[in-house]
Amino acid sequence: MAETQAQIIPSSELTGLENALAELDQEAAALTAIRLKAESLTVSTDEEYAQAGAMLVEIRAVKKIPAQKINPFLEITARVTTFLRNVRTQGEEKAAAIEKILLPKMTVYDERERLRTAQEQARQRERDRIEAARIAEEQRKIDEAQAKADREKREKEIKEAQAAGELNKRAAEKARKQAAEDEARAKAQAKKDEEEAKKNVRQVVLTPSIPKVAGLRKTPRVWRFKIVNPSAIPNHFMVKVPDEKTIGIFVRATQDKAKCESAIPGIEVQDFSTASEADAWSQDV
Repeated sequence: MAETQAQIIPSSELTGLENALAELDQEAAALTAIRLKAESLTVSTDEEYAQAGAMLVEIRAVKKIPAQKINPFLEITARVTTFLRNVRTQGEEKAAAIEKILLPKMTVYDERERLRTAQEQARQRERDRIEAARIAEEQRKIDEAQAKADREKREKEIKEAQAAGELNKRAAEKARKQAAEDEARAKAQAKKDEEEAKKNVRQVVLTPSIPKVAGLRKTPRVWRFKIVNPSAIPNHFMVKVPDEKTIGIFVRATQDKAKCESAIPGIEVQDFSTASEADAWSQDV
């Protein structure tokens, strides 16, 4: 079809275009002489006025010649341009129709893989949290037992010193009080260390296993979040303060407003078609 329509401009018409351009070149050369004559003409008498008017009539007639010679070819090129644009559009629309068949299927796969990865990441983080809590609790118990043992050892030393006459009753009581305070302080520190260890859990980050196809570029939605209530954010998304990097990875991997806001209370999530829209929303605080 396209090969047939390509003959819209016959070879004779192309030759006509070359002739028309040659004739216009000749007209341009003649116009140079007329311009010089017009520039040198003074209009101060009736005769000179009439001469200027005659020249004006002539130049207006000459002015129409380019359109007369070129417009037929413009009409031809306009028809060709319209036809070619239609052919191009039809081809693009056919390809776009196939693209619309494939992209949703790939998008479903992408979303399923991102969700699977996000879920596995959440499970791994929960396992890490539980393990970190277990280790922290065991360490606290060890530290508390050591604090108790240190106090008992100190009390034994005090008792022996008192029996040997090295400490009087008052000094012994003061030493026992100090030993008890040291034990309480050590146990309080053990409890504090346990809580810190629970918070500082390794935040594993998993990447969705989506195949990379050479030459394929997709335009994904841009996902952003805002922290609206820091105190509501779960511990595994905190590192003393909200871990915005980890939250961002989770949001972009999940790509679902409801699921993200359910998994991480305290944030608001939106998606956008362009980064500029997302930036404007992010800055609107």
